[in-house]
This record gives sequence, C-alpha cells and structure tokens, in this order.
Amino acid sequence: MNGLVGSAICTFSLSSIDEALNGKFKEQTSSLSAWLPVLTSKVPEPRPGSCVNDTQTLPDAVLNFIRSHPLADSAVTHDNRKPLFYTKDVIFRRIVVQKLEVDGVQYTIFYAGTKTGFVYKLVEWYDGTGQAYSNLVDVYDVTAPEPIQAMEISSKVKMRLLSNDAVF
Repeated sequence: MNGLVGSAICTFSLSSIDEALNGKFKEQTSSLSAWLPVLTSKVPEPRPGSCVNDTQTLPDAVLNFIRSHPLADSAVTHDNRKPLFYTKDVIFRRIVVQKLEVDGVQYTIFYAGTKTGFVYKLVEWYDGTGQAYSNLVDVYDVTAPEPIQAMEISSKVKMRLLSNDAVF
C-alpha cells in the first residue's frame, strides 16, 4: 500500500450537504485536464442529490451525469470545522452511533470497528456555550486479528453486538 494510512470520523449537517449538492459540480474533459466547475445549464433535472420518489424513473441523462460527475465543486463543511477524531495506521470499516442524555447534556457515542478487530469508542458533547468536545474513551480488542464485519446497538440489552456474536 502506498501513501498514508489512517481514518477519520467526521460529522456533517444535512444543510451543509444540501448546500454542496445544490451548488456546482466538477467535470474533467479528459484524464489529463483539470477538474473545472460545470455550467449550471448543463446540470440535468432532477438535480443529482435531490430526493425523488422512485430512482428507477430517473432519465438516462441524469444517471449518465451522475456517473460522469462524481464531485461537487465545493466541499461539504465539517461540523465544528474539523474531524471529530482521526488516527494514523488504523482503517475503520464499520461505525454505529448512539445518542444519550445524561444530566441534561446530550452525548453522541461513536463505535468504530477496524479492519484488525478493534472497536474505538468515542464521545462527543457540547458545553453550555456551544463549544464542541470529543474524546477517545476506550479501545476494545474484540476480534483481533480478524476484521470487524458488522456492528449494531441493541436497545433491548444496551450492548454493542458484532456479527460473530462478540459483545462488549
């Protein structure tokens, strides 16, 4: 494998995703040319990224545009303008998220399963001024060295379940 290896957990608001998809898209006229914004008049209707009742009814022009224009011109802005967590030399494969309220404070708990069988537990919260905080709480050795294949949160037993019946 060449290059840097690592993973990040980022959060985004639906409004920032809508903003990027309602803007311009990028196109590349050849494999040697730069990616440039597409003229608004060239974007088909319904616009890629918009909701439709049945995707099977989308015209071929829309599907072809989506295949050949995979990039939005502007990036989707992270919540709090930064990743919630990032680490090198780890590849996250699966993620589940749980929201909890304790003493009036909302916490978002992230469980990220790795390709080497570990689960990272992270927590995010906001203080009274709206400042965001996040912290790596624990790293569980669940199925090492085998990759985490699936995860889910059980509301009945308040545990995290993995596909190979491991529980933490």
